[in-house]
Amino acid sequence: MHFPLVSTVSGAPWLLGHLPNVVAELDISSPDSIKESSRSLAEDLMTFYKGDEYGETPGLLPWSSDDNDNYWWYLGGSFFAIYLDYWHLTGDDTYAAPVRKALQFQPGTNSNYMPDNQIATLINDDQCFWGTVALLAAKYGFPEVEGKPKWINLAENVWRTQAAPDHYDYVCNGGLRWQFLSWNTGYEWKNTGSNACFFNQGARLTRFTGNMTSSEYSDRKWEWLTGVGFVDTPSNWKVYEGARVETNCTKISNHQWSYTPAMLIQGASFRYNNTNDSDI
Repeated sequence: MHFPLVSTVSGAPWLLGHLPNVVAELDISSPDSIKESSRSLAEDLMTFYKGDEYGETPGLLPWSSDDNDNYWWYLGGSFFAIYLDYWHLTGDDTYAAPVRKALQFQPGTNSNYMPDNQIATLINDDQCFWGTVALLAAKYGFPEVEGKPKWINLAENVWRTQAAPDHYDYVCNGGLRWQFLSWNTGYEWKNTGSNACFFNQGARLTRFTGNMTSSEYSDRKWEWLTGVGFVDTPSNWKVYEGARVETNCTKISNHQWSYTPAMLIQGASFRYNNTNDSDI
């Protein structure tokens, strides 16, 4: 099992040796200094990406036969989310072309981030992460690609895919499994990450589109997460990793990761805003 979602982790090992010089020159009181430091880091980080080279796959980070030297599919989404933030905050469009190419190459034939190069091992939270990157592109007004699906349509397609009945069963009274395909290791696991991401994306889609349907699903997802005990309310608000379906999710793993409460907090803030600051 891998542990998402820290947006800068994909390039962190490579950047460690370069950070001291950049940080030493950074003046946090100067917008120009901040932008220049960001520009330097963005330039360094992009040298790590080989997806646009001959024989490589746009959107994927380096992969080798050594499991310790691999970057999983979802990290590609995190990688390009960094550059969306960079573009939005600095106005520098140097990397806009590879970002657009990657985000439009990975959706697959159904435009829902189920590409042929990943379908055999597709994981629900990974697909959802790519959907949130498309949603971020829509939010920022990132330039669309002519003849290709709009960013918001890609995000909605991911959400609709994961809202479909074929993603659910009666085990544990509902909830997304970690893996989508039954023959993959991890199909027997229902995890907070996949369900928290779905909750998050639904709330954000309503904020962006005004369509309340996705938020209604988010509300039900929250009720499921708290009802099954993955979110321990109201005693301590701990967010646990998940549980195996053969126990009907009664033996919950007590591992905790920072990304799951982060997604839940962000999603809850959008739901709070969507309800006009209601206490519900």
